[in-house]
Amino acid sequence: MKVVLILCKESATSSVAAYKLAKACRKLGIDSEFGSLDSFVKGRINVNDTEKSITFIFAQEKILNNDIIEAIKEKIDLLLLSPQIKNKLKEFKENLKNTKIKVGSLNINVLSRTSDQDLIAEILNYIEL
Repeated sequence: MKVVLILCKESATSSVAAYKLAKACRKLGIDSEFGSLDSFVKGRINVNDTEKSITFIFAQEKILNNDIIEAIKEKIDLLLLSPQIKNKLKEFKENLKNTKIKVGSLNINVLSRTSDQDLIAEILNYIEL
């Protein structure tokens, strides 16, 4: 399963959440990588070709658009957005309805204060290992 998690913006809270998610992924044997949406679009961050991987992307809401969807839709299985981007969720679901991609949401503010075990459980809610 290849997952892209798009966080609303680079902030202390989302950085802590991404670090904790990456740590939890390692414990589950899942490859992970994170960086900015700009880096992703320019090809400096690739969605891993491993069977189980998560790519974390920091993005400003205003630059999330259909071009991004086109760039990633053949590469991923699950797109998780932080709730701050939830007004985009409906638009994303509409644009992805003819693809294999599932769309979900993770509460990043809560994740940054969550224990590793709870965080692993949260990831497992979305990822079929």
